[in-house]
Amino acid sequence: MYTLHITVDGQSFTVEAPPMLPGDTRLTLHVNGTPVEITLPDALEPDRLLVNERPYEIDYDRDLHWLKIFGRLHALDIKDQQAAGGGQRSGDGRVKAPIPGRITRILVQPGEAVEAGQTVIMLEAMKMENQLRATRAGIVRSIQVAAGQTVVRSQVLLEVE
Repeated sequence: MYTLHITVDGQSFTVEAPPMLPGDTRLTLHVNGTPVEITLPDALEPDRLLVNERPYEIDYDRDLHWLKIFGRLHALDIKDQQAAGGGQRSGDGRVKAPIPGRITRILVQPGEAVEAGQTVIMLEAMKMENQLRATRAGIVRSIQVAAGQTVVRSQVLLEVE
């Protein structure tokens, strides 16, 4: 379970999210303890998602500092509790999605040696392909996504030990 602390327009929420498996398009988040059903966007409608079966058209900046829903702009601040100790920037071995998108290619296999900075996953987001790189040298311990899978921001995709 991943725990995020999200502030929207000054109001704080604790969001718990389960790890996603390849092909998952639905998940249950717990927002301040209340379950919320999410259906993730697909490649044809990347700016639309369902929350408790209600459709939302969304727009957001790449770094998720703001989110626009129904034409109204909301200020965001998102803190990943797992990354609070330094996260990806510290070279802890986790490769995380910097933005929501779709995995187009996985360039390594579990057990394979990688160098720090080596491209390991390709992520398509907002019609651009992004190269995600190993945060440190080591051996690929696990790959938690598959090509074609939609992922959310800060989702752990791969781990190097």
